[in-house]
Amino acid sequence: MTSIILLIVALFLDGFLSTIIPLNYPFLPLITVTTIYLIYPILKKKQKTYLLISFISGILYDLLYTNQLLFNAIIFTTISYITKYFYKTYQQTKITKIIYLIIILIIYELLSASLLFVFQITSITISRIIYKILYSILLNIIYAVIINIFLIKES
Repeated sequence: MTSIILLIVALFLDGFLSTIIPLNYPFLPLITVTTIYLIYPILKKKQKTYLLISFISGILYDLLYTNQLLFNAIIFTTISYITKYFYKTYQQTKITKIIYLIIILIIYELLSASLLFVFQITSITISRIIYKILYSILLNIIYAVIINIFLIKES
């Protein structure tokens, strides 16, 4: 239940922060992506539930923010598989969790840009991708540290 509440809050935080943070500010919220990464320890014994929750979160994200049904659902599910791989394959420490989160954010931006490019939804430049990656890291690491300290308890 904690994971679902965290994801609902994350979905609304993404929208709220996107409206109050100016576009040229060095913060780009990807709170939902970060939360999908963070909730894995809670749901590691319920892997199908974790993947389903990630997929449904992607659909809700698409409906609320992108109007491109299944776009983020596919990306969030892919991120979930990668997260599962990280948690199962590598040792988790406070530092490695931050490093893996940065990798997850980079993968999210690269997958998004790739799909936008392949389906010619918008023009994508390398500088725009780098900008989005760099500007998403700080805010999402701060959020992840706060959530990890206060709310995430491994099952």
